[in-house]
Amino acid sequence: ETKVIKSEKIPQDLMEIIYGAILGDGYLHLQTDNFHRLSLCHSDKQLDYIKYKMNKLSIIFRQSEPNKFIDNRLKEINGQIILETIQYHAHSISHPYLTNIYGLCYRNKKQYINRRFLNLMSITSLLIWYLDDGSTSYKGRSASLCTNAYSLSEVKAIKKWIWQKFNITTTIRIKNIKYPIIYLSVSETKKLFSLFEHSQIFKELPKCMLYKFKIKPYK
Repeated sequence: ETKVIKSEKIPQDLMEIIYGAILGDGYLHLQTDNFHRLSLCHSDKQLDYIKYKMNKLSIIFRQSEPNKFIDNRLKEINGQIILETIQYHAHSISHPYLTNIYGLCYRNKKQYINRRFLNLMSITSLLIWYLDDGSTSYKGRSASLCTNAYSLSEVKAIKKWIWQKFNITTTIRIKNIKYPIIYLSVSETKKLFSLFEHSQIFKELPKCMLYKFKIKPYK
């Protein structure tokens, strides 16, 4: 069955979700068959979200439930010392289409942003990326996209792409000298959330992710 799946094309609407997941909380791993698999990781508060992704991408995710992982290492979250955190992991089968993507967004085993990969993304891709790495401030009126894992030149490319593809203006703020993050004004955040409504998956998102919008964007 797995061999058959690997020989088949992953539909475009599912690829759009995969693109966003890769830039978000997903990552690609090389397997022994020389193809890559997609791995997802989310906190216990986002359990329904990782299940949602697995269900949407069931063509490559064959496990019925995500794996539970308990991290007992001390860590600080929002100024509080946390003794234990729970995460959920899920791993797809390896697939040639994922290996093709790997060559576009990884360099020397490290993820990087380039315009060729960004041009593959749709509003659904951006929505998934935002759900994974986005947040709001100013009582939910202003959105930001956590891009501090990328270089300033890469983040500038993202900023330009968002403007050219979606006509949304963003700004880049740099924390601690080397951590560029993309911010949207209140008006541009409204435009972004309005665009998200045009995604085919927007109205079926799990309720656990609505906090990403603070002001509820739909009924």
